[in-house]
Amino acid sequence: MNRPLLCVLLLPALVLAGCGAEADYPREPFSGTVTIDGKPLAKGHVVFEPKDQGVPTQSGGEVVDGKFDVPQEAGAMAGTYSVLVFADDAPLPVGVQPGTVEADAAIRKAAKTVVKVPRQFNINTTLSAEVKAGGPNAFSFDLTSKPAGK
Repeated sequence: MNRPLLCVLLLPALVLAGCGAEADYPREPFSGTVTIDGKPLAKGHVVFEPKDQGVPTQSGGEVVDGKFDVPQEAGAMAGTYSVLVFADDAPLPVGVQPGTVEADAAIRKAAKTVVKVPRQFNINTTLSAEVKAGGPNAFSFDLTSKPAGK
């Protein structure tokens, strides 16, 4: 068989083998609670951004009545994460899923105008979490509404 024909025949197989690679990441489910001044955060989002450049996944989920639960298929890879917490003062745009880059951008834009959760817990976060392979991955974030140093 000639080489160009072989390349043409193998190309679709190679392309298909690369598709869905993100699904192959060993994601871990995680859950937890968020309180502000001792009360459950009524509605918001948590975003887990990897601190390590080698971790290719960002993850997050919706906070309802102070609780969040991110399933394995939307979870994070094992590693250390910066955690951002946002109160929902405006809904996400239609079609935007929580925990995505688009949701993060929309939430950050809204956070610049309405501040219920101080920036030290989102835009300038001081929060972090270690997601462990095999878990358990349950986190508790107890926030205050007063910015640091005030």
